[in-house]
Amino acid sequence: MKRLELICASCLIGLGLFISASAQDVPKTLSGGVLNGKATALPKPAFPAAARAVGASGAVAVQVLIDENGEVVSANAVSGHPLLRAAAVEAARGARFSPTTLQGIPVKVSGIITYNFVGALQIARLAFVLSHAVLTSSFGAYSSPESLASQLPESWTAEKEILNSLTFEEAPKSTKPAEKMPEVSVAKPPPPDAARDKNRYTVIGSMSLSAAPSYGTRKLDSKSMGAVQNLLGLTEGRASVKESAAWAFELGKLLGVLVVEIDDQSRFQSNVNSLESLANRAPSGVVQYSRQQVIEFVEFCKQNSVREANKQDIISKAEMLSNLRY
Repeated sequence: MKRLELICASCLIGLGLFISASAQDVPKTLSGGVLNGKATALPKPAFPAAARAVGASGAVAVQVLIDENGEVVSANAVSGHPLLRAAAVEAARGARFSPTTLQGIPVKVSGIITYNFVGALQIARLAFVLSHAVLTSSFGAYSSPESLASQLPESWTAEKEILNSLTFEEAPKSTKPAEKMPEVSVAKPPPPDAARDKNRYTVIGSMSLSAAPSYGTRKLDSKSMGAVQNLLGLTEGRASVKESAAWAFELGKLLGVLVVEIDDQSRFQSNVNSLESLANRAPSGVVQYSRQQVIEFVEFCKQNSVREANKQDIISKAEMLSNLRY
């Protein structure tokens, strides 16, 4: 009997060690990727007045750690405009998630919550995008017709109609016969949970934007190129009623040209000189901070010749200037 009890005790000890080892194999923290669609509650951040004043906008990514109860215990902004980060972090701290378990054991989850701050479209930004499109036949990565149309004032009906009617050239068809791909069985995704789906994206600003397709380098067809040129003229006419708006339009247009012609050193210098001249004759109604940013950009360009190492930095600074309020 004692021998049997000893064997049973040994078995229990071995089983205990196995259970303990299995528990140790479970990671303490899981990586959850982008977590927006998994939240049971996702508060929207306020749009900071300081950020709105300078035309700050764009996506802010917040790295969060969620505890075993589904509550955010730490949040840190890892990208996005500096003036928008604090608001995004504050909102992320209030997010809630369902508890996560692995092999029946509660675990922490780390991941990203993304907030997209969308401000009102500035006249300089519109001129920047349109001048870029006129010179390249493409909206590039800067916007899409649908996005621009959705941000225009309701009274700009003619401009909205033009943007919504634009068409692109068809992609060249390949003459090479398509290879037959192996069949892959993909399970249908479950229907969205309405309670969660409404929190999938957070868009902040004066207008609500729907997700627009990425146009990338798709070329506008010849008919649409004439329409974009006409749209640029209509925008200039709208801006001409106010001295500061006319100045902002000219600035945005120059910035768009500078970005397109950045590889031509002589044209680049000419465009920088034009920007300097424009900055020096800014009307009194222009926001002083914004004008100062243009002057600093001009000095930066003068001190740095265009090289591959700093080309993207120049383009990024030019795009940032187009987003400011003037």
